[in-house]
Amino acid sequence: MMNKINRPDLLAVDGGGSGCRVALVWQGIRLEATGGPANVFTDPEAGAAAIDEALIHIASKAGIRRRDLSALPAYMGVAGVMTHAQGVALAQRLRLPGAVIEDDRRAGVTGALGASDGVVAMLGTGSFFARVTGEGMTVIGGWGHRFSDEGSGAWIGARLLRAAFRAADGRGPDSPLVAEFLDAHGGALGLLRSHATAGAERLAALAPAVFDAPEDPVARVILEAAVTTVKSALADLGWDGADPVCLAGGIGPRLAPHFGAPLRPPEGSALDGALRLAERLAQERGA
Repeated sequence: MMNKINRPDLLAVDGGGSGCRVALVWQGIRLEATGGPANVFTDPEAGAAAIDEALIHIASKAGIRRRDLSALPAYMGVAGVMTHAQGVALAQRLRLPGAVIEDDRRAGVTGALGASDGVVAMLGTGSFFARVTGEGMTVIGGWGHRFSDEGSGAWIGARLLRAAFRAADGRGPDSPLVAEFLDAHGGALGLLRSHATAGAERLAALAPAVFDAPEDPVARVILEAAVTTVKSALADLGWDGADPVCLAGGIGPRLAPHFGAPLRPPEGSALDGALRLAERLAQERGA
């Protein structure tokens, strides 16, 4: 039997490059559903379709019609929403005219810190960094794996690829991880053929191999570089190295053992943050 929670009926979405998640509070019960990749900058139609499919699924789980969701206070944090107009257009496309849709950063930070101040490194397929004070939230990064996203899964995966090509040229250190990686792809040419056009999700899929081999010399260098670049970004936000850092996202907890600075665990996920923001909307609207 599910435990009821003291919340009004709410809808929340966390949409990212690796997939989307939907939470629905209906008659005091929290339900969840998942969908495919939902970055509406890289692929607007596929992203919107993935969210729509997850909304259909969550409505079915609640035993209601998909259109019944349109009356609920709804907050959606969706990767790739760059302007207010994009958020409004996506809400219309999803037949949720009252939904507030922003990029996924506010939901991630709210989930990680709850109602408290602090600094967050949100490390997933991509990355961004945030600091919350009594004056508000400051966010940097998150401009995509080609230009930004330091310390992210895509950032780590790209460095494994670079190390492999260096090793193939005889320029890198002996490394079991790199040797196995090259062998699995039939050498450097096979690796080039399979990853020459790899996007962020494909690159991020390589990161677990690095985390799974922390004693490997190449993996160790990559992880040390990831820590250095994350700390540098946090310093740009005014972090002094003493305040605990919240390492959130799919990669964050895996980088934590290598971080070497005070840490605080995330209070919740980006989906929890989106749900908290949906509840704020409900309060503002008197729902």
